[in-house]
Amino acid sequence: MTRPAPPTDDASGLLGALLDEAEELRNVRPELAYALAQRALGRLGEDACSRTAVRALFLMGVAQYEHKELHSALRLLNTAAGRARRLGDEPLEVRALNAVALVLADLGDFGRAVGLHLGNLERTRALGDVPGQLRALVNLSALHADAFERDLALRYAREAVSLAQKTGLPEFEVQAQHALGVVHSRAGQHKAALGVFERALLQVRRHGLYAFEALVLGGLFGGLCALNRPSEVLAHARELDLKVHPALPVLAQFRLNLSLGRAHAACGDPEAADPFLGAALALAQSANLLREAAEAHAALAAVRRTQGRLEAALGHLEAARTIDREQLDAAGEQRAQLLKAQLAAERERARTRELQAVQVALRHQAIHDPLTGLANRAGLQARLDDLLAFRQPFGLLFTDLDEFKRVNDTLGHDAGDTLLRQVAGRLQALVGEDAARFGGDEFIVLFPLGGEGPGLWERAQRVLNELGAPLWLDGRAMTLRVSGGLVAYPADGTDASTLLRRADTAMYVAKRAQRHLVRYLPAFEREVTERLDLDQALRRALARQEFRVAYQPVCDLKTGLPVGAEALVRWERPGVGLVSPGQFIGVAEDNGLIRPLGEWVLREACRQAGLWRAAGLGLLSVAVNVSPVQLADPGFTGAVEAALADFALPPRALSLEVTEQVAVTDLREAGQRLSALRALGVRISLDDFGTGQSSLAVLRHLPIDTLKLDQAFVRDAPGEPAAQAVISALLALTAGLGLHVVAEGVETQAHREALLGLGGGAAQGYAFAPPLAPDEFQRWWLAQMA
Repeated sequence: MTRPAPPTDDASGLLGALLDEAEELRNVRPELAYALAQRALGRLGEDACSRTAVRALFLMGVAQYEHKELHSALRLLNTAAGRARRLGDEPLEVRALNAVALVLADLGDFGRAVGLHLGNLERTRALGDVPGQLRALVNLSALHADAFERDLALRYAREAVSLAQKTGLPEFEVQAQHALGVVHSRAGQHKAALGVFERALLQVRRHGLYAFEALVLGGLFGGLCALNRPSEVLAHARELDLKVHPALPVLAQFRLNLSLGRAHAACGDPEAADPFLGAALALAQSANLLREAAEAHAALAAVRRTQGRLEAALGHLEAARTIDREQLDAAGEQRAQLLKAQLAAERERARTRELQAVQVALRHQAIHDPLTGLANRAGLQARLDDLLAFRQPFGLLFTDLDEFKRVNDTLGHDAGDTLLRQVAGRLQALVGEDAARFGGDEFIVLFPLGGEGPGLWERAQRVLNELGAPLWLDGRAMTLRVSGGLVAYPADGTDASTLLRRADTAMYVAKRAQRHLVRYLPAFEREVTERLDLDQALRRALARQEFRVAYQPVCDLKTGLPVGAEALVRWERPGVGLVSPGQFIGVAEDNGLIRPLGEWVLREACRQAGLWRAAGLGLLSVAVNVSPVQLADPGFTGAVEAALADFALPPRALSLEVTEQVAVTDLREAGQRLSALRALGVRISLDDFGTGQSSLAVLRHLPIDTLKLDQAFVRDAPGEPAAQAVISALLALTAGLGLHVVAEGVETQAHREALLGLGGGAAQGYAFAPPLAPDEFQRWWLAQMA
């Protein structure tokens, strides 16, 4: 029996209807879209070469792509593109190639992906195929946004919006505006992103384009959360009776869940936030959306911390950081592939002087940092390769800006960018092309050696001195603290990675020792290893509650009676014993743990002070040390207010001790933050007075109640006329300013008598009592007051 030949085409009949339905379902129900397209292709025969057959293959490929079956999708889409080419159906071929490019990008072949998109853009322009042009522009924008090529991403997205507006077709404009909003969001331009998403939502509502509503709302809600307007997100959700339906596109589901979770958390309801953020993380993980998974982990970390589940918070935070590092590494590779593909596309298009200019620009961009104009990591590696290839002796200085993070936190990222550009300008003026931005606020300076001139150490000192000279930032004079690690080739290493690692190690030692410049020594390796071990142990210690608070009495010098106490954190490390705060506070400040640790100490001290008041110790004043990192946190004032309220402690019973370091970056900003704390009724003490470089300026401009005289002055007071003269002058100065004085380090009766003779008021030290556990302190206090 002879089998009838399959029909060659049926686009207007049953098969066309099946494919139209598959087209509508390909994003939300890819498995059903695949089944419908496969059924249509089965009717035609798998080898059929008609437009309907090619369209069926295309839709099957797209459905497989949505289902993350990438290799199967690639095979189907390439087949569809080849058959469309043989049919002479260029728009369908371009559409299939557009989908091929999307698959290649997911497979990490960004060079071929961008090459296809650029080729498609040129072809669709020639054909007048507006939907095809929009697809190419939107996808080019997304590829460059993923590679942190913000300018190119914005250029393509804006071109898409402009083209869509000219068509008069609102669905195209909504898609283009959504792409532009995503680029603004990725670049941190949340206000601009919000405006774009709001315009897109108006188009959706005006023209009834509800298929795009969830995607646009996801972007809109994300912008509102980023701009700290969470209540508006929840209001919109209630107004719309919004449900995150599983039939929505995965990205839309993710954005809605993430935004709703963040909004609930920001409005003080972490329990309501939990299911949304959990769903967002599950969606991102199931769809292998790494960037989105990092966002969900970060949001969950914040919620877990609010709930007091610090170990879970740390787990989410570490997961987010791991993904972010992987994404940054991948973005570098993606950027390189994109640049190569762009160069290839330009070469194919024209062999002109304009092409040569583009080649030069791309080469420059590939090895230079776009913000500062200095060489980037690739440029630095090329310069090192040249020096190493010729075995030419050279030095390498690794430095960063100690206050950069605080500038970003207090003055904003624009100020941080301005600071980096000013530093880069100074380096270029000093060493030209031998300076590079290694990443963030890290800079590398190379010193080719040979011939006459200053030595390596002197040249490195000159660079650091120039970087430490005052500069203007946001209308303020600022002095940077910089530390450097120095190595030399070949003495300290014979390859680039070793030299960079050892210079970084030397810089770390310089920071720890508070030195300006340190030359690498082999013994430093052990110190760095111990530092890493301490970092990990400190993270575990916080989760396992290995910290304790001891209290050292503050006493009246004349009567010896207690007038207050200083809360001192202690770490009882298993297997090691008591760890000095001097060993771990600096590590906690560097890795960010000082915020949760400091808040715990604050709350524990307030809790204990409340218990002592209830036990009859009176209005005992407790002093708590505050790190500059804590003070720079916008939420710190609220944390203090909450601790006072939670333990019913009168504000005057709490004193916050800060050091001069809080004013290093911005004295005015520090004064504003301390004034906000003082407005709560708490007292402010300046600790370790006289050990820094800005003491008098601090006394004039910061709202200080008490000055703590550093033990370095007290130590030599007995029998040392010079020390006594300094103390007398300081006491006269503080009396004139109306400040109380507490002398630290009063260890002996001789110290006490010397300070009494000079007119000192209060003191603390072993002459009165050592730091005591809470119950020991209470017994000591009652004994003194008996």
